[in-house]
Amino acid sequence: MSAENVALAVFAALPVALAFAARAYLRRARRRATARGAAGPGRVALFGGNALVLLFLLSVALLAGECWLRFVYDGTDTFWLLRTSDRWFARHFVRNRDGFRDDRDYDLGPLPAGRRRVTLLGDSFTTGHGIADVNLRFAGILRARRPGWDVQVFAQNGADTAQEIDLLARRVPAYTKNRYRADLVVLIYGLNDICDIDPEIGTLGRELAEARDRGLLTRSSYVFDTLRFLWITATNDDVRAFFPRLAALYEDGPVWDAQQDRLRVLRAAVQARGGRLAAVTFPMLHELGEHYPLRAAHERLSAFWAAEGVPHLDLLPAFEGRDAGDLVVGAFDAHPNESAHAIAAGALLPFVDEVLAER
Repeated sequence: MSAENVALAVFAALPVALAFAARAYLRRARRRATARGAAGPGRVALFGGNALVLLFLLSVALLAGECWLRFVYDGTDTFWLLRTSDRWFARHFVRNRDGFRDDRDYDLGPLPAGRRRVTLLGDSFTTGHGIADVNLRFAGILRARRPGWDVQVFAQNGADTAQEIDLLARRVPAYTKNRYRADLVVLIYGLNDICDIDPEIGTLGRELAEARDRGLLTRSSYVFDTLRFLWITATNDDVRAFFPRLAALYEDGPVWDAQQDRLRVLRAAVQARGGRLAAVTFPMLHELGEHYPLRAAHERLSAFWAAEGVPHLDLLPAFEGRDAGDLVVGAFDAHPNESAHAIAAGALLPFVDEVLAER
């Protein structure tokens, strides 16, 4: 029997055992009170009985939570720390023969005759982290509304700008023996794509990677795994300081200078494959509001792309004024949900149409 089945059996037995224990304890307390001629059990006996009843109720809640998380809940968390996320990815994250999340394989050769190739380059926002049906992410919506386009999704969860350069400049050409030709490459830029340059934020990444090593209890129980996740996200100082630190990376300094250089390298890699680069900036949806902390970063990126002559779409205006809770996957996951992907697709379609018309 697996460890999680043993844990579930224990959780199922606990309410029964505690119910019998509480009943036996209270009956014994009443008999003792009767023998003493008292009207009822004393305070100590009542306290013990109430404690057993409370434990019984907690054990019922534990069993219900374990069953719901194990058999019903099907969701993800932002950092992919939960066991429920492991199960979600095993169910829904299917890769094509080219190693990308999609329900079809790609033609990684020359441009197909009479078709435009639109390559979406990005990270988990582009793969559709938390979106079970790939056709409901913005890539799938673009493909459905523009059947004449060869829409390809070159995206990997957690990819930063350096990994995107490696993917486009080295991995794909090596795989295709330099046959791959780009047309329009749309960089779906996440504001955290800069983070690997900064050593302080890099510490957070290492801490989260280490947090994936679970102990016996959290390996066996979905409830205790979730409680552990809540504790980590509530008490980790680096998690709480992430967005102020991220905003500071876009200020003048060596990190922003290095990121600009990397984006120029990415543009050169696209041009070397015969394509044109366009950029789309995705906001951090769960931080939206009057005091959105990354507004200056959006402005800095817009100015950079304009100076480089790269068409740029900032998606922040498309999401402004909306409730962040209606745009994210769930309470544990700040990735864009199906509604947010539909909004993004609605802004992307005319933008891509316009850029393609210029080629």
